[in-house]
Amino acid sequence: AFGSAQLMPDTARHIRRDLGVNVTDSVNDPNYDWRTNVAGGVAYFQELLGLFRGNYEAAAAANVARTPAESNVRRTILAVRMKVS
Repeated sequence: AFGSAQLMPDTARHIRRDLGVNVTDSVNDPNYDWRTNVAGGVAYFQELLGLFRGNYEAAAAANVARTPAESNVRRTILAVRMKVS
């Protein structure tokens, strides 16, 4: 994870591609800007909050993962649980 928002490179690419915030993949990128990194982190958490209908605990839990695959599995499980409840 890198930058003020502690983004993973794959998450940064998702934010740039799908959420429209021009975050870099690394603090070593010459275009790195901490403000953009934070804006990307905010946009990503807002996306998670939308997915989990404003449930902060579920959004935070979905964001905790060791790998992108694990994160996707957690998000899918939590989304299904939210729809069932």
